[in-house]
Amino acid sequence: MKAVREINVPQEDVISQAILAIVDEVCKENGLDIRYSGIESTEALPLPRLPIIWDGLKAVKAQVAQQIDQLIAHLASRWNASCSINKLPVEVLVMIFKEFEFDLPHTGGSSRLLNLLLVCRAWYEVIMGSPQLWCSLDSKMPHHIAQLVIDRSRMLPLSVHWHTYNMFYRQNERDSSKLFELTIGNSRRIRSLDVRVSVCCKPDLRKLLEAPTPSLETLRVDATSVPQSLELLLGVVSSSQRLEVLHILDKPESTEEYRANALVVLSHLKELVLSNVPSVYGAAFLASVYTPSCYHVEVKDKINTSFEQVSGAAEVLDAAIWRPGNDQAVVLLGGTGSNVIPGTLSVWIRTNWIQIENFNSSHERYKLEFARTDTSKLAARLVTTLSQSPYPPAVRLGYTSKYPEEQPPVELLPWSELLETLSVRGTHLCRLVLRQLSERLVYELYEEDTALDGEALLSLVRHRWSGKSGMAEASRPASFEVFCWKDYFPHLWSLEAEIKRMLPCFKLIDDD
Repeated sequence: MKAVREINVPQEDVISQAILAIVDEVCKENGLDIRYSGIESTEALPLPRLPIIWDGLKAVKAQVAQQIDQLIAHLASRWNASCSINKLPVEVLVMIFKEFEFDLPHTGGSSRLLNLLLVCRAWYEVIMGSPQLWCSLDSKMPHHIAQLVIDRSRMLPLSVHWHTYNMFYRQNERDSSKLFELTIGNSRRIRSLDVRVSVCCKPDLRKLLEAPTPSLETLRVDATSVPQSLELLLGVVSSSQRLEVLHILDKPESTEEYRANALVVLSHLKELVLSNVPSVYGAAFLASVYTPSCYHVEVKDKINTSFEQVSGAAEVLDAAIWRPGNDQAVVLLGGTGSNVIPGTLSVWIRTNWIQIENFNSSHERYKLEFARTDTSKLAARLVTTLSQSPYPPAVRLGYTSKYPEEQPPVELLPWSELLETLSVRGTHLCRLVLRQLSERLVYELYEEDTALDGEALLSLVRHRWSGKSGMAEASRPASFEVFCWKDYFPHLWSLEAEIKRMLPCFKLIDDD
């Protein structure tokens, strides 16, 4: 159907005739027997009766405008009904309008959905009659809009985005207080809660977190909103047994002491993220929960000013988490309660960090980054847990340190039965592990003591694989690669042929 672009309006005399009829009727109804023929003819009207006449004309004008508006609306409704989008089933329209729902976290009371109410009657009725379009509450919403959301959503679950971090605390305080109480009053309906509040709002935060939330499935707590009390956080998640997604982000430093609490089982939790959280707080949380259904785990510790002071507390918590037979440790690594860890683990031991990642599936993600002053202790606990698993995973192990002389060395021999690859970076560390080769070694040199490195490597190969040392020959690796600059390590490169005669898989790679 094609819209008519050229509009033909009635001739001016037709409109004038309509006005003549209206004015004559108003005069007649008010007892004046005067024939109206134009504005000039009103000079004959009695002066005392003029207010009656103009009030009558105003009333007629309002009636005419109302009837014309109704007629236009009816015509527009018929026209809109002929549009393709309005021929769609209501269910499909609702799916489209869902894209215009209050768009958390970018709404601040966004009026996109409200604007759609003004398009046509059909859209108005669909939107106002669809509770699923009214399920998002935002801390910046005017109270009357929030009340409309509560009323129109009926009893459907709510998504609450409560970010007051950058809001002036007393800005529109009365309206904010009413909105907060409205949210608390409907806490049992909250399915998703995203909180980031300023320090001055902490009392409200506690009240919000402690409100009953039996329907809660997603909880995201950010920055100063993260409870200092681990007991409070555990109380919140333990009372929300339907919780599926938990994000704890950017927690500030704290002087509080943290320890493992009574175990909280989160049987439905699928996604756990602890990002930029102090190491002791994160370790205490991990030691206090069991998440058997989790398939997305991300942990990234924060190194803060008290990092070294709390290292002893972190070691105690590590002992609680990384112990053989602990099902939660297996879950964190991508395994199941049956102590099966599928896939391959990547473990990088760095200065003050241990990074663990499971390459199991593109649909699952397990990435842990633990900050520790002494990585050797956590590494020892980790390898013990893996080695004593009924079905230990293959491990791609990396080891590097900026200050190897100042830190306790990591004992690599316990890893030997698990290794798929071993990558060691730095001359000092390479010297340290030359005697601990396993199935595959990637060996990187950056500085060379010719006599120490080249001859030591040749001696080691002779001892392990020549069969002339008087000892049983060690199993041969599938690959033995040394990455180093040819120009910087001429002596080592001169030994390549001799080493390859004893170990054909040996290969020098110019890391230029």
